[in-house]
Amino acid sequence: MIRELLHEVPFPVTAILVLAWLLLLWRFWMFTMKPLMRPSDPKELPYWIPYVGHTLAFFRASDKLLERGLNYMNRSHEIFAVRVLGKKIYIITEPADVTAAFRDSEGLSFDGLLGRLLRNFNVKPEAFERAWHKPQPGDWCYIPNNPLNPDQLDLIHFVEAVYKKQLLPGEHEEKLSQAFLSSASKSMQFGPDGLLDNCQMNEEIRRRLSLYSLCRLVIVDAVTRSFFGNHLHNIDPDIVEHMISFNRYAWMVVFGFGTGLFETPVAKPQKALMAALKGEEAWVLKQLLPVMDLVGIDVESRAAMLLMSYWAAISNEYNVTFWILAYLLYDESLFLAVKQETEAAWRQPPPSVASPSSGGEDQDEQLDVMYLSANSPRLEAIFNETLRLRNGAGAIREVTKTCVIGGKVFQAGNSLMIPFRQLHTNEKVWGPTVNNFDPSRFLDKKSLARHPSFRPFGGGATMCAGKTLAKEEVFGFIAILLRRFDVRLAAGAPLDETASRPSKDGSPNIGRIPPFPLMNDTVPSLGINGPIDGMDVIVDITTRCPKKG
Repeated sequence: MIRELLHEVPFPVTAILVLAWLLLLWRFWMFTMKPLMRPSDPKELPYWIPYVGHTLAFFRASDKLLERGLNYMNRSHEIFAVRVLGKKIYIITEPADVTAAFRDSEGLSFDGLLGRLLRNFNVKPEAFERAWHKPQPGDWCYIPNNPLNPDQLDLIHFVEAVYKKQLLPGEHEEKLSQAFLSSASKSMQFGPDGLLDNCQMNEEIRRRLSLYSLCRLVIVDAVTRSFFGNHLHNIDPDIVEHMISFNRYAWMVVFGFGTGLFETPVAKPQKALMAALKGEEAWVLKQLLPVMDLVGIDVESRAAMLLMSYWAAISNEYNVTFWILAYLLYDESLFLAVKQETEAAWRQPPPSVASPSSGGEDQDEQLDVMYLSANSPRLEAIFNETLRLRNGAGAIREVTKTCVIGGKVFQAGNSLMIPFRQLHTNEKVWGPTVNNFDPSRFLDKKSLARHPSFRPFGGGATMCAGKTLAKEEVFGFIAILLRRFDVRLAAGAPLDETASRPSKDGSPNIGRIPPFPLMNDTVPSLGINGPIDGMDVIVDITTRCPKKG
């Protein structure tokens, strides 16, 4: 009878019914029977299309996908998996499991991800092989008692060691920090020597600025000059704009969308940056370039490696700074508290010594950024709370051998991801107000800054070496801005009067200031997310300390 019924149904309909039936059987097996038969495997978040899995959702709104996974696991923070481009990605959000994952350097490797990044940044195959080659006696790149590379590291790990030496607290990091502050201070002014004119939203209002443009332009410019001197600016005066554009679309390169038949938005700035980086660079690169020459890295691949390092140095600082300033501008009490903390860090320099952080303009004041970083509890709490809520990145590892974490078996050949936002919003750690911006949580319980559920800089052997420098750059920028200018929301009343208070009739001050900007979570996150396009914070600033003479 069924055969007769099917015979009367048109073939296309029959084919669709058969495919639908097979799909239902497959889905029942994958997400009902298989988990029952293999309880030690992390559960997969169900999907309908084999191989494709959650690929579209991951690249369109990864944060929403991960939240859906947590809800599927009843917010238990048990390990689960998503499937992207046919490959399982294990998702870990429980603090104890995260700690175990960072400790397992044998079964979980960062080198696989690093290798994929190098290829996506267009490091050529031969250069890739040479970069991972460990020098052995008799090799073309082996020098006995090598003064530059005494441990005979492969180029990849040599570069890592050099950057750690530069970025970890000490003499080298301090010089880099001072170079950043000096450049930022020179840029943070109006006129031909500054960058603020480039941030203006309305030429008729002299000092109405885009806060986001202000943070991006000044910080990217200062980082570029502190790492490369004026070299890249001399090669290409638009180097800062190229890097800002590249960073906006860098996710395309990281996830392998930067190449192909059709040119993507990241291609043009990437080409411009690569062209500038093919010359002779300054800074710690003087130590890297001779080793690159010895190993035999071609110019194109060398520029690609330098671009990776350059991009990593600027990719997060301006977004963090923007959010902190936005929070301050929308909260009078926070603004005044931070203003007081930053003011306490300004010092009189020794006689006849120009201030490295004032550009030589104001000889009577000098910013002690180390004091500021160590003695600003309110600013540090805001900094940490911003990192907690706005960090959409995640630590990624390749599973190189079968291992067990949290009672779940990870199969070799798959990947592991520790999404920081889901880790940072674990209700069991942060409480019922987990999604609210509340810096007092870090003031009331200082141990939260060291909690395993707070990992804004990663963990294990790959913890970000530049976290001290990044903090000093953000704190220094804010201190210089608040010292030099009076800042207020463009559409609101002065911050010390009514910006965050009710109006005279007792109603909320809605409408007098624009809505607080929303975070952009529409593209894969590589760190601190910026605001959604069109939701900038517009500010009016007035110079407090005009030039002398």
